[in-house]
This record gives sequence, structure tokens and C-alpha cells, in this order.
Amino acid sequence: MNTWTDEQLQGLFEYYNRRYWNGKLDGWMVRWSGDGRPPAAAVDSMRQRDDFEQTFGPDWPEKLARIGLVAGSDRIKHEISVDISKVSSVQDIQITLLHEMCHAASTGTHGTSWQKEMNRIIRAGAPAGLRADLAHHQKIHEEVGGEA
Repeated sequence: MNTWTDEQLQGLFEYYNRRYWNGKLDGWMVRWSGDGRPPAAAVDSMRQRDDFEQTFGPDWPEKLARIGLVAGSDRIKHEISVDISKVSSVQDIQITLLHEMCHAASTGTHGTSWQKEMNRIIRAGAPAGLRADLAHHQKIHEEVGGEA
């Protein structure tokens, strides 16, 4: 059974953000989902304040807050949720979190951009189990012939 708290998961995110992304993923919040916990709301396609203002109007922070998203001072605070029922070891937590962080740092799919990000952090010393996760998603990507 996983006994990690949201705070511990966030701490691991902050550590990896400094180690592999030099702090470029600031503004992200990580928490557990599953096991009766609600899923996180994530907005990956629009990251800048101007995009939100153009889409939702000048009162975009209040509008997003009404639907459960938390706005930062200059951009949304995106969320990554990790399904607590699908991780059983520290290595599972590390691999799942790094996998999701690569989505945050790339196009969001399992395509070329995400694969490059995964390869980059593997070369930088990420946990060995990340190689198997990457190989699994590369195989799916090849089988479907596109963005998986």
C-alpha cells in the first residue's frame, strides 16, 4: 500500500524539476488521484496568461476557479495526478511522475517530442525503469503509426 502524501509527491516533483528541467516546470501541482480521490483537472494546451485571456476574457482567473482550476499570478497552475491504485513501489512512483513530467515538458502525446524528452532525461541519469516505459510507448507509437 502506498503511504506517500501529496506533499511528498510534490517534493519529488520539485526535486526532478530542478534536476532535469532546471526549474522550467514551475507552476505545476502534483497530487494523488484514484482510490476514491477525484482526478486532477489539467490544462495542457494553453500555458500563457494571454492565451487564457484571449479564450476566456479578462476575468479568466475567476472563470477557471469556478470549474476547479487554480490560477497563478501570471499563468495557470497545471496539475499532474498520479493514480494511487497503479503504483506500488518507490520506483513506480518515480517512473510515473517522470513520465508525466515529460508530457508537461513536451507536446503532451507519446509522439516524437515526448520520446525526445524521455531520452534526454534517461541520458541525464533518470531511473533505469524509465527505459522500459519509453520502449513500451515507442512500440505502441510504431504500431498505430502516429501520435499515441
